[in-house]
Amino acid sequence: MTAEISTQVNRFNEWKNEILLRKQRMWVGGVRNQQTLPEGISEENWEALLTEFESFPCMNDLADGGPLEQIVPGHVYVYLPADIASSCQNQQSLAPIPDWMCSGNWMKIVALTTPPNTASKEKIVEAYHACHCYQVDEDDIQRCLVIPKTDMMNWDGIAHRRRRIPYDVITSTKV
Repeated sequence: MTAEISTQVNRFNEWKNEILLRKQRMWVGGVRNQQTLPEGISEENWEALLTEFESFPCMNDLADGGPLEQIVPGHVYVYLPADIASSCQNQQSLAPIPDWMCSGNWMKIVALTTPPNTASKEKIVEAYHACHCYQVDEDDIQRCLVIPKTDMMNWDGIAHRRRRIPYDVITSTKV
């Protein structure tokens, strides 16, 4: 991992632990003070969600609906063309990643544990092809997004995650 990536990862971790988690706890406190229960959820399940949200930094929030996506220790790398990486970083979202660079029917993001400059573009393309992203070639591997790991990433040597929600992009670097 380069010094720049390491610096940005450390900044993200400080923000996640000192600011994000504090804001989540404040939000939960406000919700508990209102003593309102959302429609269609039991009091027990609502309390479990509130407890999870105040205990773990999350990528999404309860207002988004759906399960919470906890940020877990570590980070992974998403290799992309420069224009797409720039869009992802500017939007703080993985939504700009085109379908042809995503895996399976659920259009999951392909993220690797391999940091930039430790694997050849050929090996990165092989990883995309292993996920049935056959249109990806070496010319597409121009930049690398560094993103946090979450508990919703599936692992089979390569991380897969859903992509249609906002997502923290820690940094982007040239490959």
